[in-house]
Amino acid sequence: MAQRRPVFVLLAAMIGLLTLAHGWWYSVERQARKLGDREFSVQAWAQASQALLNFIAFS
Repeated sequence: MAQRRPVFVLLAAMIGLLTLAHGWWYSVERQARKLGDREFSVQAWAQASQALLNFIAFS
């Protein structure tokens, strides 16, 4: 039983990281869709970065 604990912890950590990665990717993809056909300018980059920071802060 004690030998299974490290495997469980590793699996839980991997699932947690995958969940975080999915949330980050979804946020980036959503921002890209909001841009549509607009040029990816410095302002657009700043807005996407701010949206990502807001997503991280409030999740």
